[in-house]
Amino acid sequence: MYITVKFGSNQALLFNPACAVVNLLTNIKARCGYADTDVMLDLSDETGLVKELDAHRSDYADKHLDALRTYILVEKQHVPPEEDDAKHPIHYKYVPLLEKCEDLLPDYKVHVANHPGLISKNKKSPALKRKKPKRPRTRHEPSPS
Repeated sequence: MYITVKFGSNQALLFNPACAVVNLLTNIKARCGYADTDVMLDLSDETGLVKELDAHRSDYADKHLDALRTYILVEKQHVPPEEDDAKHPIHYKYVPLLEKCEDLLPDYKVHVANHPGLISKNKKSPALKRKKPKRPRTRHEPSPS
């Protein structure tokens, strides 16, 4: 299984996502010319949906990427939050690293499906709802009525 990653002046390279995300991102960074930089990379599909691979660094990449698909290399840039924005302290901006992206992919618009770890005011994360473990009853304890 392979994926195609587009970047630069419409360059395309094949990658095998049957490995940990951290290894795939390291290989993409090296082969696309960003090895000696502090650039944070991610991938988006051809509609602009960012895959947020760095949130799944220990997963196998093929769990998050479809075989034989084309992905666009994007740079993940940290944006300092505004003073009054305490609700979302970490902000990122994703910039496609494919030149003339808007000409090559007219429907491309960078977007993120969800933000793992962020909790909205109206809903609580399922990870925060902890149930008390049930203590097994012994033969001599009366059953609760």
